[in-house]
Amino acid sequence: MNQDINNELNNTDQSDLNNQDSIKQDTEEEIIEEVSEEKEEVIEEIKPIESVQEDSNDEVKPVEQNNQEEIKLVQEESKKESPQPQILGYDPQTGAPIYGLKEKPKKKHKGLIITLIIVLILGLLTGLYFLVGDKIFGEDSNSPSAITKKYVNNLVNKKYEDNFELIKLENNSYVVLNDYIAYVENNETYKDIEGNKEFTIKEITSTSTESTYEITFKKEEQDKNFSINLVKDEDKWKIKDGNNVTNWSFEIPIGTKVLIDGREVEQENITTNLDKNKEHSLCVIPEIAKVEKEITLEHNLGRSVIKVTPKDETDLFLAPEITNTELLYNAYNYIKDTWNSMYNDYVNKVSLETVTSKYFDSSVKTEDIKQIYTAAFDKITDATSTYPYHDMKVTEVVPSKKTQSTVYSEDIILVNFGYKLEYSYIWDIDYDMKRYSSIILKKDGESFKIYKITDIGLFNYQNMFTNDY
Repeated sequence: MNQDINNELNNTDQSDLNNQDSIKQDTEEEIIEEVSEEKEEVIEEIKPIESVQEDSNDEVKPVEQNNQEEIKLVQEESKKESPQPQILGYDPQTGAPIYGLKEKPKKKHKGLIITLIIVLILGLLTGLYFLVGDKIFGEDSNSPSAITKKYVNNLVNKKYEDNFELIKLENNSYVVLNDYIAYVENNETYKDIEGNKEFTIKEITSTSTESTYEITFKKEEQDKNFSINLVKDEDKWKIKDGNNVTNWSFEIPIGTKVLIDGREVEQENITTNLDKNKEHSLCVIPEIAKVEKEITLEHNLGRSVIKVTPKDETDLFLAPEITNTELLYNAYNYIKDTWNSMYNDYVNKVSLETVTSKYFDSSVKTEDIKQIYTAAFDKITDATSTYPYHDMKVTEVVPSKKTQSTVYSEDIILVNFGYKLEYSYIWDIDYDMKRYSSIILKKDGESFKIYKITDIGLFNYQNMFTNDY
């Protein structure tokens, strides 16, 4: 009986295996049948080509042969492109294999990630180059040695305009390209190096802010050596070269506009209300070349153009000439009338207080007025002499042929003039004297007041036989 049971189990297992093979075979045949149907559809699409070729006058056989080849190629390509079924697993109940197409995993955002990585790498490389690129790939173009080489090469090749961009200039400097060219062309140090490209540079001193290099040009007779100084200007190295003055200053009348070679000096460079001189302003030029400059001075009372060569140390006062002829004419008449009036007051012993209020500005010290009015007239008349000078009178006041009258301050003028003094001496013989003088007058309405005596000889000159003009 046991034998019968075993035989029955074996028959059952064999039957299950046969059923599995049958299912597998059926599945494979169904898949192959589907693929064959797809191929037949492709072939059906190509068949119209044959009919078109058969309707033509060309030979039919070669066309059919060509079509067959095309069909064959399409079939082969179809095999390549068509995905082949694969066993995806087995049925848990029957054990039959499960066929299907495996879906390839999608590569999400792979292209975007690669692009971002490339951009990041390029950015890092660019930043690295700007930071240390010159030091890795070659000499830093902003290093003191590189700037020095470039500067000397430009001197050799007379590229002065390029060199002008390399030199250190103060903010708001008045040094211009022509100043630099004139300096180089007249500099003995730079002579005989034009076209000579055989030179060496050697570092002499170097700090974080300053450097000095020695330049050597090879010569047949004797090598030529000179030094180049550099300074750090913010983040760039600059050459210190040129014959310039820094903080060059001069005084001007208050209210004067200044132009240097046609360029107007900014008001921030002009200081008024000086401690030592309330009538003047101080003009400070941050930097200017030591070459002749044309300085234009403009004021509401006058204008002038002056040629000046700046120097390191100077005590200079520049004033515009008075161009208002009517103003000068009135000043000459005032000087003549005031001198004669003061002389008559002196003879008539008018008080000092009265004379002060009549002729002098309130800023004039009493001691100075006393020296002019009392002591000076005593001397000029030779009052203690047995034969004093008398009957004095200024009969003529004319423009000076030596010096122009100029603006002294806002409403103050310096008048340079010549005058003729007539007088009587021994035995009442008439004489005259001609001499040059000057005086500072302050406008007082339509007239003037004496602001400052610049020539004490106007009232006490001793040589009464002078004939200056």
